[in-house]
Amino acid sequence: MTSDPPAATDNRVAPRRKALFGGRIFAEGLGAWDCLIRDISASGARVRVDDRTPLVAGTSVDLKVNKFEDLRRAEIMWIRGQEMGLRFLVPLTRVPKAMERFFTLVRSQDGS
Repeated sequence: MTSDPPAATDNRVAPRRKALFGGRIFAEGLGAWDCLIRDISASGARVRVDDRTPLVAGTSVDLKVNKFEDLRRAEIMWIRGQEMGLRFLVPLTRVPKAMERFFTLVRSQDGS
């Protein structure tokens, strides 16, 4: 996997919440890989894959968040080692109740 890491400035449009969820990345015609979702927001996620993948920045993928049974279309924004940053192409504005509760709990714990 090769790509430039994110810029030194943070260009995120929504704050990320630390997470530790299992997931799966699907890339049409390329395969599917189990992943660990390290943080997530309404606009994207940072994931870690253990296996080498042919994925590169700019690739469109689907991310399944196992805990919430949510499948989200995303674009790979950067890859650094086994981690990659994903930008959701459809924001998490209409999320399953369990995911909505997760974001509410996290906001109340960190004071935001």
